[in-house]
Amino acid sequence: MYSRYLLVVIAALFSSACTSSESTSQFDGLCKVYEDALQKDVSTTEKWGLIINQIETAFPEFYQQNYVYIMDMDPNQRYDVYKRLEEEVEGSGDWECPAMRAFFSELESSK
Repeated sequence: MYSRYLLVVIAALFSSACTSSESTSQFDGLCKVYEDALQKDVSTTEKWGLIINQIETAFPEFYQQNYVYIMDMDPNQRYDVYKRLEEEVEGSGDWECPAMRAFFSELESSK
């Protein structure tokens, strides 16, 4: 229940911050941040720091309105939230980001 309510709030904030064409590129841009971090030969904690810094810099509105809430969730739920958020905003439901999924799995296993 809580995650569904949070998803609706995040979707409303996210969609108000972007037009449809911007949100597609924003989701792809978010995915690129995770792809770039996974290419680094550093610890999971250092990758996490790189991801946070890059999202805060490259996507400040998304970071302020959404990212902090998503990161409060359990790591094994975060990718699904991104997928549902993309579907709520874009309506496509076919967006994928294997790097993001892999990072959240890595983060969960490093606990």
